[in-house]
Order: sequence, then C-alpha cells, then structure tokens
Amino acid sequence: MDTRSLHERLAGKLNIPSLPEVIVRLNELIDRGDVRMSEIGGQIALDPPLAAKALRIANSAYFGLRVPVESIEHAASVLGMRSLKSMVMQALVLDLFRNLEDIPDFDPRDVWKRSVVASRVAMDLPRRSLGGASYEDLQLCGLLHDIGEFVLVDHFGSRFSKLRKKVEATGEDVVAAEEAVLGISHVAVGALVAKRWSLPESAARAAEFHHDLDGVAAQDPLVAHVAYCDAIVHAARRDLAIEDHERWIPAGPRELLGYKEAELEPCLRRARMLWGKSA
Repeated sequence: MDTRSLHERLAGKLNIPSLPEVIVRLNELIDRGDVRMSEIGGQIALDPPLAAKALRIANSAYFGLRVPVESIEHAASVLGMRSLKSMVMQALVLDLFRNLEDIPDFDPRDVWKRSVVASRVAMDLPRRSLGGASYEDLQLCGLLHDIGEFVLVDHFGSRFSKLRKKVEATGEDVVAAEEAVLGISHVAVGALVAKRWSLPESAARAAEFHHDLDGVAAQDPLVAHVAYCDAIVHAARRDLAIEDHERWIPAGPRELLGYKEAELEPCLRRARMLWGKSA
C-alpha cells in the first residue's frame, strides 16, 4: 500500500470534528464585510459558553488590552473583526478537545500555548515578502499550524504523546517519526482539518508544509514565515539566544526570507514574555 492510500485509510478512521453551526455562520458574517457589531454579538451569544471563553481570551495577556473587554461587540471594535474570528477559533478548539487533559504525558494547554504564541509571532515578523498577506491571515496560520496534533492524540492517545515526548528528547525529525510509528503525521492531519473546516488556502498550506523545510517551506514565503514562527516559539521555550538564530532557524526558510537578527530579536523577546519566561 502506498503512502497516499495509507493516509486515506487512516484519515477515514480519525475523528475530525466539524465546525459548529454558530462558527460557520460567524465566519460567513465576518467574510461578508458589511456586518454590524450587533450581528456579531448576537451570533456568538447563541453559544454562551463559547462567548464566555472568547471574552476570557480577549482579556488575557496575549492581547494585552489596557481596558477590560466586557462584550463581544467591544472585543470586535477593539481587536477588529478578523482577530475576533481568530479569538473565537481559539475558544472553539479548546472546547472541542477539552477531553484530552486525561491523556498521560500530554498537556493540550502546552500545545495550544505554542500555537497561540506562534500566532502572535506570525503577526510580529516582517511581511515584506508575503504578497500582501493580512495580519489576520498570518494570525490564523500561526494559530492552526499544529492543529493535527490534537486530532492525533485524540485518536492514538498515550501512544502519540509518548512518541512526541521521545522525539522532543532525541531531536529526531517529528514528521518522519510520526509516519514511521503511526502511519500518518500531524501535518497531513492538519491539512485534513483545514479542508473539513473550509479554512483559507494559506492556513491549509501552513498546516501541511511548515515542516517541509527543504521543499515548500523553502519556496513558499507564507509557509516559510510560519516555519520561522515555529522555530522562534521553540527557541523561546528552550531559552536559545538570538545570536545563534542561524543554528535554530531552518536554512530553507531563512534563505528564502532572510529576516535579520534585529527583526527577529523583538519577536523572540515577545515569545519569551508570552511563554512566561524572562526577556
């Protein structure tokens, strides 16, 4: 059986949740462009637990707002419609995969924290080579680039979490290890989630190819941008020095985009702050 047919067989067994109708409708409203704040607030209010989670996220240190956000309308006016969309997506993913806290050796909050910090870094990095990609597009790409991890741990349980713990300790290629042990990788699953959720093509490519460091990530500026974000988040977690960035930022994306140390340093500093480490 070739790799593609194996992926198709496994994909049919994975539990990839559908987006709730409230999110589908919200996305339609925001993409329409002429929506009123009251319509946005009314739509999210149809799911009170989701609205409550979204407001907690809006008031978190990640957004760094100086005044408390007390309503969805307020969040939309302060953050902008598409940042609100990303914020609600955060709340949704946390809700969809809340059961994963019982998996041994796996902390879904850690994975999600990585994704949230990556989304912030994605907006902070320069955009000069990205063909007009918006901050909101980059935010969504960073936020969902590792979404496949949630689906894999939901399916494989501790088998996946133990594998990832081993990979982190040994430094081996994570996609190759997942393919060898599980028969499918989190990047392949991320592409499946993007298709199921009708995400923008940019988010789908970022999810599928951000580890293809000598291939797509060395040729596609937006995917390279997300690969940079991934590297910066891991550097922040490990307290790596910006002076050594050529060692921990993969060569393909680095040569394609060529971000300078002076541009990367504030991004690494912010990532450390969001991770709760000293700057």
